[in-house]
Amino acid sequence: TYPYYCTEQITSRFMPAVFVHRLLANTKIDKSGPVETKQLEEIINDGIQRLNNQQHPDGGWGWWTENESDPFLTAYAYLALFEAKNDGFTVADQTLKRAQDCLEEKLAKDEQKTPLDTQAYIIYVLKGAKVNLSSYAANLFERRFELSLESRAYLVMAMKDMPGMGERARRLHDELVG
Repeated sequence: TYPYYCTEQITSRFMPAVFVHRLLANTKIDKSGPVETKQLEEIINDGIQRLNNQQHPDGGWGWWTENESDPFLTAYAYLALFEAKNDGFTVADQTLKRAQDCLEEKLAKDEQKTPLDTQAYIIYVLKGAKVNLSSYAANLFERRFELSLESRAYLVMAMKDMPGMGERARRLHDELVG
């Protein structure tokens, strides 16, 4: 259960519901065990509303409403909202744009304060936003051995579709699986 409704709990509750809902919709099934599509939609819409209400003026989210925006949590919440919107749920374009701007600013202006692993996650999360993050990805590629394995995986998934990054993405992929 998620009794406190901090940003992480809200997102961790509704993002899996988005993916299960997507799976049920793609397979044309109305329920999965005791979980019905309508229940999933209620969880998703509740999460979207809660995140809308907790978004900070800078476009980010903190652990709690009163905490300053955290780059990782902002990326996590953005990804959940982005996926929900892609599946046809109502997510305001402005909510996503404000979060995207916040994340881009964390890469551009707060690069020294934003941990490298978080930067890799941000680049992965923003890949669907059609933003040119090649220079940030190239920088992280050069520093890839400072990244966790998970972050290197996020980086390769982001880089594989970036213009001019194919060779680096293949090299990083080969390093990860080799």
